[in-house]
Parts: sequence; structure tokens; C-alpha cells
Amino acid sequence: MKIVPINSGSDNSPERPPLETVLLEEINSLYATAIRMTGRRDLAEDLVQETARKTMQGASSMRDQRNPRAWVFKILINLIRDHLRRQKLWHEVDLSASESDYSLAPDTSSMHDVPAAIAKLNPPLRAIVLLVHFEEFTISEAAAILKIPPGTAASRLARANRELRDSLEAYRSRFSREGGGA
Repeated sequence: MKIVPINSGSDNSPERPPLETVLLEEINSLYATAIRMTGRRDLAEDLVQETARKTMQGASSMRDQRNPRAWVFKILINLIRDHLRRQKLWHEVDLSASESDYSLAPDTSSMHDVPAAIAKLNPPLRAIVLLVHFEEFTISEAAAILKIPPGTAASRLARANRELRDSLEAYRSRFSREGGGA
């Protein structure tokens, strides 16, 4: 995928890299996040391309943003959220719901590693895990990207981590019983 550089205005301050540079530096991370969120390479390519287009189209509003990387990821996450909502696959997590409402039932045939466990998370939980653990955004930055309060982001992250731990523990227990070692 090639991003064609365009002039994003006269604001080329040394502390803010040009948007073309941010896009080129983050293209692999954007693509990986899109694949992890959607599970489809073709869709991930389309979403990253649309992210690049919207980023360059909105370059003039970038002047107010302190973190261009977070701004680009926010565009991507919004596109993913919109796509998943159209497919009726994005459901906001009810933090007051009982654990069983969103818990991951261990699927002994496919729960064999962390990526599979992450893929089974509800999309809002998967998004917070990817942003914080994989892309190394702070909880505050991830909250801003997801357009949720920081406390909600922290709660979602805690719930996601607990679900991941439980599902990976279920796999580890099964693996140990079957003689695979721990």
C-alpha cells in the first residue's frame, strides 16, 4: 500500500512530524490492529487505506491534536467501530452485567494461544486490549481514541484481562491434563 505524500499545510513544526511520516511509521501497526479487530486481511487493507485518506483529508484539524499517532488510531478505530456496528457485531460492554454474560467459554479445539483468546473477546474489550497492550497507548489515550471515559477504559481493560487470563488458564489446565506439560 503506497501513501502519496501531500502538503498538509505550512505547520511543519519540529515537534510534530508530518502526517505522511506518522502514517508511514504506523502503517504496520494500523494494519495489524485492523486485522486483529476484524479478522479479515482484505477488510483491514480497506480500513487502513480509508484511515490514510481521512487522515490526510483532515490534516488541517490536526493542528489541535497533541498526539498525531493517537489521532490516526482514533480514525482507524472509528472506521472499525462503524463497520462492525453496520454488521451488528459491535456491542458496547455493560460493566454492570454479570461475569457470565461476557465470559469466554474455553473452546478446547481452538483456544490454543493468546491471539485466539483475544479474537474471542467482545469487540470493545478487544479494542482496549489492542490499544493498551499491543500499541502501548496509556489508558487515557486509549479512552480518548475509543471516546469513553478513562474509568470505563480501565474497567474494560480489567475485565478483558480477567477474561483472557481465565480462558488461557482453562487451556493450560487442559494442556497439562493431556500430558503436554505446563
